Amino acid sequence: MLKNILNLNGVTSLRKEQQLHIHGGAGNACLQECRQNFADCREDGHSHCLASLRACQANC
Repeated sequence: MLKNILNLNGVTSLRKEQQLHIHGGAGNACLQECRQNFADCREDGHSHCLASLRACQANC
């Protein structure tokens, strides 16, 4: 599928550095903490984990 996308006119792939900026960067401590809290929440069996993750990410 990626080959089909790249064959379209005007489509260019992003460099790794550009991709990282879209998602807040690989070293974004706030987002990493959100993900860890989400994992911990799921392990504890809570049902509000996804909503808490989204709220946490919005605050980053």
